Amino acid sequence: MKKIAQKTLLSLIVLSSVESVFALDSGSQNLTTVVGATDYFKVTCSGETDHLNFKLLENAVAETSVVAVSPITTIPAMTVIDTPPELKPLSDLKTVPQFLNVTLTIAKLSSTVSKIAASSNKDLSLKGGNGSYSLKIDTIGTDSTLKNPQTYSVQYQCLNSVGKVTTGSSTVSGSLTTGKTKTYTIKCSKSKTTGDTSSLKLKITNKTAITKSISAASVIETPPSGNLTAQIIKGQNALNTTGELLVMQGGNGDYSIMVNSPINTARNYRFQYSCLNTSGIETKTSSLQTIQDQ
Repeated sequence: MKKIAQKTLLSLIVLSSVESVFALDSGSQNLTTVVGATDYFKVTCSGETDHLNFKLLENAVAETSVVAVSPITTIPAMTVIDTPPELKPLSDLKTVPQFLNVTLTIAKLSSTVSKIAASSNKDLSLKGGNGSYSLKIDTIGTDSTLKNPQTYSVQYQCLNSVGKVTTGSSTVSGSLTTGKTKTYTIKCSKSKTTGDTSSLKLKITNKTAITKSISAASVIETPPSGNLTAQIIKGQNALNTTGELLVMQGGNGDYSIMVNSPINTARNYRFQYSCLNTSGIETKTSSLQTIQDQ
């Protein structure tokens, strides 16, 4: 019985230490009396990270913590950059949309339509007569950091000189990752009822959902209450909070943290953050970097 009790106690101790080590603390921070003052930090997640948890604690005490930090946890030292890089205007954080470009070719003839943006469509036609047309789709012009595939559909018709269908119509669908190219072959021929093909007509639809870009409005928007507001930025996505728990699902990489003051009063704050995998277990989190301290 004594051995069982010892094993149970040991298991509880191990479980407690694993479950409690989730949040790291920024330590006490301060914003000046300037309206719009912004502190800017960076955290890097690695080791199969799925998301970053974040909570802003304004004038907070330890009891309001998101998750208790184990006494045996070593909080990484804050790294202060002596000469912080110049921050770009918030409007510069907008990202280039995702695009599809389509080129239709037969023999020495070709026709191209460019920059078919997400959730839009464009028409393309080529007067090349009967034969095999090459249809090429690429992503030139898309921001290379956007890795989510673009989905599309292409409706096509082989038409005679008066716009009547010759060999029929159909649709091809697929997806394309940034930097990749896909090629299809479409054969148009003579129809017994409507005659020779004169041209091939396409309607290309970029079915990719529009991802909200970071705009100046979404980053600096603050509630009328005068509370501090914080933003978590990863790639082209941003989340705002005045104290609610934020979960930014961005995988491994750099997460930017911005804390703003909407009023001309000095404010003290701290925040907790944690890189977690899909099971909610802490992954590797870098030391907090201070990019700008106002």
